[in-house]
Amino acid sequence: MSADSQFPVEQLETQFRPFISAVRSIYHSQNKYHNFQHAIDVLQAVYSFLVQAECVPPLTILLEGETLQAKEGELLLPLPSGSGPFNTSGNEHGMWSRKERRSTLIQQVLDNRDLFALCIAALGHDVGHPGLSNAFMKNARTPLSVVYDDKSTLEQMHCALLLQLMRKHGLGHLIATSSEIAGFAALAAPCHSSEHGHGFKSSDATEFRKTLIETVLITDMSLHFGWIAKLGQLAKDVEKGEALAKNSATDVKMLVCQALIKCGDISNPTRPHAVSEHWSSALLEEWSCQAMLERELGLPLSVAASADEVTQAKGQIGFIDLFTKPLFDTASSVIPSMEVFARQGDINRAQWQQRLDKCVAAAESAAPRVVAPVRHRRLSQDDDHFRSVFPLSLPASLLSPLSTPSPAGPP
Repeated sequence: MSADSQFPVEQLETQFRPFISAVRSIYHSQNKYHNFQHAIDVLQAVYSFLVQAECVPPLTILLEGETLQAKEGELLLPLPSGSGPFNTSGNEHGMWSRKERRSTLIQQVLDNRDLFALCIAALGHDVGHPGLSNAFMKNARTPLSVVYDDKSTLEQMHCALLLQLMRKHGLGHLIATSSEIAGFAALAAPCHSSEHGHGFKSSDATEFRKTLIETVLITDMSLHFGWIAKLGQLAKDVEKGEALAKNSATDVKMLVCQALIKCGDISNPTRPHAVSEHWSSALLEEWSCQAMLERELGLPLSVAASADEVTQAKGQIGFIDLFTKPLFDTASSVIPSMEVFARQGDINRAQWQQRLDKCVAAAESAAPRVVAPVRHRRLSQDDDHFRSVFPLSLPASLLSPLSTPSPAGPP
């Protein structure tokens, strides 16, 4: 399989669609935020970034004569040149192609394997998430946190589950080790190529697996500031036209892939404001559930226990200022096409500031509306949720009560 080859269509039915269904089944629908909808949201964001960078075709190629209208307070993303439904940029076969699109840094360093890896990473970056944070798992001394020594506990679990699902559903050749590839070759039909039956070489699989793992692991926000300093240095090299002179193409590729996934993961403040508000409220509600559990277990509160409109607005403004704006501004210096998303984030911040000012002004006459109320339910009421969560992500005190009792007497 060459770097610019297409994913075989027949594999969509036999392997990729069952894989997506399996990933969806392991996301916990009870989570208010970290559920499969969040995974799809991040996938859509990453794909939109790639469309804007002219690395993938826009979904508008499926439309005929449709006109998109921007709502008030939103930016309508301009279609990249040559990306309309019938504009093929001189491609005589009437197909969208990347071959003529190699002028920018992102187009130069990403090949089709990387694009596919980014889509899988976006879809599976939070697979199996228990709706509890790394801080909770550390404070509760959960078995998983102990195993991973409190280092990116959730992210390491996501990687392990994602790779296992790929192997189970016929995508193992994409991430196979050298010995596994030798096994594939022995089972495949006789061929004289150095590649195994799926067309992936050992070096391909090693690179694909590394891209998946390192893009998922970097979503741990505790690594954010150290990582963004590296991206900032790359941005300076880009400004001087020395990105590939001072850095290896492999290192640049990894930073670009990580930037895309990180931007997708915290893209909520760069969405149209109504969408941004929805995800903010969902996260606050999930935090409220975690705070309830922390109270029950006598653990320190590591998230907001409840939130009204003022708290929500302040939280969003603070998050944008500390994380979202610096990330998107720096990413835009490396990938200029990201600028349009950064501008939407600026629009949202202004709208959150307006809401905060109105709430503060009205505070004397009426209490702000509660967005995420304090939870007072007992743990027993959440047994169904906890039974569905990966056991090693729960504290030991919850595991025994949730276990099904064994029948009396010898088996």
